[in-house]
Amino acid sequence: MSKRDRARSGRSLGREVKTPKKTGDVFLIVCEGEKTERNYFEGLRKRGRIHPLNVEVFGPDLGNSPISIVKYAKELRDERKNEVKRGKGVVYDQVWCVFDRDKHERLNEAIDTANGNKIRVALSVPCFEFWYLLHFTYTTRPFQDCEEVEKCLREHIKDYDKAKDYLDLLLPKLETALDNAKRVRERNEPSETKCPATNVDLLVKELLKPD
Repeated sequence: MSKRDRARSGRSLGREVKTPKKTGDVFLIVCEGEKTERNYFEGLRKRGRIHPLNVEVFGPDLGNSPISIVKYAKELRDERKNEVKRGKGVVYDQVWCVFDRDKHERLNEAIDTANGNKIRVALSVPCFEFWYLLHFTYTTRPFQDCEEVEKCLREHIKDYDKAKDYLDLLLPKLETALDNAKRVRERNEPSETKCPATNVDLLVKELLKPD
């Protein structure tokens, strides 16, 4: 079985596509990371912050470059449309791709492709851990790479490990993170500063909207 076929067979988190009762927007989220980002969004779902049938989270089954992630999200969305025509499932109301600036090539192409296909992007610069850091502090330090962000994050989460789930620690500080992310964005806009930055908060706000 090819990697693509395995990805298809394991979609919907191992569940058969069902037709849930419509209770707010249905989300498709495709993440760059195999652990960190998926743990975060899966955690929101499992802890009851999101209706469990309203969000499906996938990792980089067909490659972890931003352009691959965007193309995979489009493929999943198109397949879901075909399933709906056969009477299974519901269409995705919102499709998001979550990835980092990091050192990826073709980032602008990925963003343009997403915009052209009505796919929204939750981008973090330099990495998703900056969103975690904003739960604890406001900072506009121009981080050179993710290692610098993780070093700062370990001042607040001493045992930080990308593979672990820290949502129980982060959730009580969510409003702080949302406020800090907005402040960073407002600070960046006049100067066109691009590092650090994140708009993961925009996705989280959409996810947590009441039904």
